[in-house]
Amino acid sequence: MVFAVAAPTDKVGWAVQGVQVGDTDFWARANRPIDSAGSTWLHEYVHTRQSFQTTESGQWITEATATWYAALLSHQQEGVGFPGLSEYLERGTRSPQAESVLAEPSDWANNAHYWKGALVSGELDRRLRLATDGGATLQRVLAALNDHGSVSNEDILAAVAEAGTAAERDAAERLTTTSDAPAVWDSEAHRDAFGGDAALLRVGFDPATDLRATGPYRNATTAAPVTLAAGERLSVRTAVENLGGATGEYTVTLRVGDAVVATTNGTLAPDGRTNASLAHRFAEPGRYTVSIAGERFTVRVRQPATPSVTDLSVEPTTVARGDEVTVTATVTNDDSVPGNTTVAFTRGGETVATRTVAVGPNDRETVSATVELTEPGQQRVGANGESLAVSVESTSRTSVPGFGVPAAVGAIAGVLAVGRLRSGR
Repeated sequence: MVFAVAAPTDKVGWAVQGVQVGDTDFWARANRPIDSAGSTWLHEYVHTRQSFQTTESGQWITEATATWYAALLSHQQEGVGFPGLSEYLERGTRSPQAESVLAEPSDWANNAHYWKGALVSGELDRRLRLATDGGATLQRVLAALNDHGSVSNEDILAAVAEAGTAAERDAAERLTTTSDAPAVWDSEAHRDAFGGDAALLRVGFDPATDLRATGPYRNATTAAPVTLAAGERLSVRTAVENLGGATGEYTVTLRVGDAVVATTNGTLAPDGRTNASLAHRFAEPGRYTVSIAGERFTVRVRQPATPSVTDLSVEPTTVARGDEVTVTATVTNDDSVPGNTTVAFTRGGETVATRTVAVGPNDRETVSATVELTEPGQQRVGANGESLAVSVESTSRTSVPGFGVPAAVGAIAGVLAVGRLRSGR
């Protein structure tokens, strides 16, 4: 068993990206990605598989093979395409490291045992696979070296010859004892040696952005850890992509505790991408552990909140008899879960209208109703026990046809004119 530690990086400036500690333990910086070419995590893992010690001439193989297998595994298992692998290995072809002699540590330049060493390790791995029709790989060489007490470059050459043929030993000798460096092979040569393209399906999920709470109270994104009201449904969106070279099938499973609560599957062509969403309704309050796509997060389910009316307004505050006012209630939810409430709008203490409103966690909403006032004097309108006064004038503001202000002025003028005519007779 290998024990790996993600070393925190927020307050510590580590001098290296990772280190093997003991025979089967290692740590790596927490911010180092696992799906990059030559992943630090894979590099240090390979070191835990090396149990040999080396003499000076054999020192190169320790970092060389860890660097090579970290690159190969990131290509085969973590979705790094062949162009990314090839670009990574190209470092071994550059000067000055390319001219360094691997079996002579004093000749190393620019970490030649990492960069040229990885390229040479990959070339030997490729040659061994081709020479044995896939029956032997560089892993056989490393397994043989693990049985040695102290490994020299001659021991490495002997292990290569035993795993392959004299031709592979000759190549290993030339590439480790001279300044010769191999070229990076192309994608066709890679396929011939390391096998045909295969589907490589990856399911991605971000607990910070891919969760959605839906139900009678809301339809909104949320983030882990999640707090839901009983009866709400949690929807989880995943991104599925095929990073391999062949069509493949995928299955995405949503678990609550140990129980599978939702599953979806499909087929993706090479370079294909799709979204797969799964959902589960949480009926009962409690604390649940949810897992999907290798991620785990907590869902807390509580009884729905009961929002309350915290503010009230009315417009206008003075009306004529028979007019309407608009009563607006502010409904507040100070809880961490959503809920709804029914607001009863009143006139003189009697309910005249109701409105049901849902309010999200730590949020507020406004809801209104119109109320007709038919009695003159001070009238009270309100909602859920709160009320405000409105002045209702006794005279209706509704005009009688023919008796508006212009008509009244005209009538008075007519009366005065008639009076003048009569006085002039």
